[in-house]
Amino acid sequence: MGKGQWSSYALSLRNFATYRLAQEFHSTARKTGSPVVRAYLLGHALELYLKSYLLKSGLTASALKKRNLGHNLDNLLLEAKAKGIEGLLRISPQLSEDIAKLNALYPETLRYFSLLSLLAQPQLPSLVRLFRFAVSLNKTLGAHVAIKT
Repeated sequence: MGKGQWSSYALSLRNFATYRLAQEFHSTARKTGSPVVRAYLLGHALELYLKSYLLKSGLTASALKKRNLGHNLDNLLLEAKAKGIEGLLRISPQLSEDIAKLNALYPETLRYFSLLSLLAQPQLPSLVRLFRFAVSLNKTLGAHVAIKT
């Protein structure tokens, strides 16, 4: 490709690699015993699953790095909805609410260690629906972001 342009194969490889990282964080989140670590790893998995979908849908990596998306699960979900993710899987209002509750902690409290977390553990939302969403993303996005040769 031209200077500064990725080939379609390189783009699909990047999208799939993002999806595979999401799978790794998701798998590890299911195995850990610490509720705070579990919530962080699940949040990171959801972030990467949504980003793999958005990359496949045509968003650029630089667009994903912008402040309004970045690590913001709410905004990533809204963007994924705008790009048609609900054509692949259902996103209920309750799920959106659970994402918002996790997002209130994820970008700052869970991503960056604080000594205050040792004194008073953050109030974590229920992760049950979010884990089910991660399972659905894992199953659905595999074929969606598969590498095209």
